[in-house]
Amino acid sequence: YKDALLASFTESLMTYALGRHVESYDMPTVRGIQRDAARHDYRLSALVLGVVKSQPFRMMSRPAQTETSVADRP
Repeated sequence: YKDALLASFTESLMTYALGRHVESYDMPTVRGIQRDAARHDYRLSALVLGVVKSQPFRMMSRPAQTETSVADRP
């Protein structure tokens, strides 16, 4: 069950990191993260680093920050 557990964990980690569900087009990335983590004995740090270095994570849009003046602050 190791492969199923690893796949589920990696998908959950990607879901959390991306802030959206993992889609079918994300699966090659998920499998690549799993392959890279295998070279590092499936360490948690290897999985997290794989997610952070992945294209979906690097390319996701971030909400624009709005500037607030001192008068707007509570």
